[in-house]
Amino acid sequence: MSTKKYWFTTKAIFSVPNREELGNYLYEERVLLWNASSFDEAFKLASEEAKEYEKNAEGIRFLGRCDAYQIDHDLIGHGSELWSLQRGSNLEPYYYVKTFIDTEREVGDEMEDKAEDCTNIDFPGKI
Repeated sequence: MSTKKYWFTTKAIFSVPNREELGNYLYEERVLLWNASSFDEAFKLASEEAKEYEKNAEGIRFLGRCDAYQIDHDLIGHGSELWSLQRGSNLEPYYYVKTFIDTEREVGDEMEDKAEDCTNIDFPGKI
């Protein structure tokens, strides 16, 4: 008898050789998709892949931290939610975005060109 499989995404955190203009440290968050029978299996797959990525990418170090999200539907397609994270905070919306999302230290051509600029939104508490 086969075990039912579910879709999971996992996020692993890595330290990356830094470019000085970005600050003291540079981190990469990799989100991957897995078909696994449980959170434990998804974590195991993610951890194995992260160690392989670390081994094959010069200077990158796996920080031993993985998070997982179980996708609550079997069919993955256009518009499927692949990751969700809720975080409590005392920060008002503008400051939350500037602290965790749009820190102006993100790296990647596609991010610089296509990221939604939230600084023009009139958030409560924005100065």
